[in-house]
Amino acid sequence: MIKDNLEKVQIRINNVNHTQSVTLVAVSKTRSIDELQQVVDVGQQHFAENYLQEALIKINHLKSQNLIWHFMALFSQINLKNCPKTQ
Repeated sequence: MIKDNLEKVQIRINNVNHTQSVTLVAVSKTRSIDELQQVVDVGQQHFAENYLQEALIKINHLKSQNLIWHFMALFSQINLKNCPKTQ
């Protein structure tokens, strides 16, 4: 079901005449590692999270997948010092 839904969204995006590039960012909030892996397996690379603690667990489990992570919450000083460094 996840694979089918992602493919439907990708088809809809591809069927629109865009003047700029479009990147689908999957919101991983409250989703399990197994659910994320299913989406990764069908080609999704950009993920967004708004809970730092959840993001760190997911990033660690999926680090070999070369995913691109986005953080959707306001940063506090605590979040900034605990947030993974980008490359």
